[in-house]
Amino acid sequence: MEAMFCQEERYETLTIYFTNKEERIAALDAIEEVGKEFSFQPAVYIKMPTDHAPGEVNLEFVDDYDKEAQPIVEALTSRLALTFIPCHLCQ
Repeated sequence: MEAMFCQEERYETLTIYFTNKEERIAALDAIEEVGKEFSFQPAVYIKMPTDHAPGEVNLEFVDDYDKEAQPIVEALTSRLALTFIPCHLCQ
């Protein structure tokens, strides 16, 4: 699955894109598994796919002073074999 990781000061977001129900379930299952391993929990939002765009699972890390998002992103990358695309917010 493709993903995008964006950082801006203390705000970070990981967007995981999915195109079907199986990918959505895989992403949510991985988030649940990884969530049990870490005490720092992101806000999670789901955007369903349309005819013109893939669905999204967004994880938002707010006020991440200690950069606790990085191990969570790494764990999800490993579990889901994520391929990252450039962050459009950073361009």
